[in-house]
Amino acid sequence: KELFGFNRAKHAVIEASILATRLHLIPESEVRRQLAWLEPMVTKTGGDRELRAFAMLVAHISEFYGS
Repeated sequence: KELFGFNRAKHAVIEASILATRLHLIPESEVRRQLAWLEPMVTKTGGDRELRAFAMLVAHISEFYGS
């Protein structure tokens, strides 16, 4: 029987997605701190899909904060 589960990169993308929906509630410094914590999980264990998704989320967050 095959084991089905999410890898760390997929979890990190999901967490970043949730974070991106709460930008109006969380201070920018906390958002940036959490992104910095999630990024290594994506870059070390993610495939192309996770890398592209995380990059899109980072771009969205940067656009929200104007940076």
